Amino acid sequence: MKKVLSFILILLSSSTLPALAVDVPGTYNSPFSDLGQLTSALLPNVIVAAGVIFFILMILGAFGMITSAGREANPQLTAKAKAAVTYGFVGFLIVVSAYFILQLVQTATGVNLTNPKL
Repeated sequence: MKKVLSFILILLSSSTLPALAVDVPGTYNSPFSDLGQLTSALLPNVIVAAGVIFFILMILGAFGMITSAGREANPQLTAKAKAAVTYGFVGFLIVVSAYFILQLVQTATGVNLTNPKL
């Protein structure tokens, strides 16, 4: 199995991969003219997705804490539930703080980093 994975990795990282690209005739009308516009469109959706994942992890963690605190307390299940809540909170905090740091840098420098129009 390791040989097969190694072969696939070598095949994908070889320099012949760009030669396999095919130019499709015709035009593709993309709504995004550059990477900044794509980032600007995705950023609010990423924050919403992080909020949904945070909510799901909080619900699952709380449910795990409640069910593991029954008559036959299982410390392993309680630890897993606490870890889910902790990881969900830390992940959401990282996403939100990264967004606010980006906003701070944009305000301080006056450069729109999500849509730089290079």
